[in-house]
Amino acid sequence: RWGVPDDEPALCAVRPRREGYGHHFEQGHLLIVGELDGRVTSFNWFEVGEWHESRANGYRFRLGPDAAWAFGFEVEPAARMSGIFHKHWIEALRLLGERGCRAVYGSIQADNPRSVNSHRRLGFEMLYLYRVLRCAGLTRHTVREGGPEGRIVAAGFGCWEGRAAP
Repeated sequence: RWGVPDDEPALCAVRPRREGYGHHFEQGHLLIVGELDGRVTSFNWFEVGEWHESRANGYRFRLGPDAAWAFGFEVEPAARMSGIFHKHWIEALRLLGERGCRAVYGSIQADNPRSVNSHRRLGFEMLYLYRVLRCAGLTRHTVREGGPEGRIVAAGFGCWEGRAAP
């Protein structure tokens, strides 16, 4: 179901955050929560708009008019490995589709093979492999199209502006 600001205590029960989650609502992010036995056991956020910007990682990604950026997926520790991740995503994609969303993008840590494989089973595909190296206050990046063996589409210092797939 769609989440509301009143869900914040339940979100903090799944994954405590000192600063809470209210700032996401203030920024216009959409929340989808999954429930099991009447309690919130999973949630994730979606950003809609023309661009997603990650200041921390030095990139902007063009979403396009009918797309969303997924982030902040959490599952209650006791519910992990129960299949709720897949059920949550299937319902989230349905809800987003009802709002006119035709594409969902996000980033996954490449060193988390369980998450990468789970997303692939759901039909997600890797558009880019983005590597970041930070040292002494400098950030250097390399972007490969489609994964580790893809052609380099950006490298260097500063902001990479990605694009949505055709």
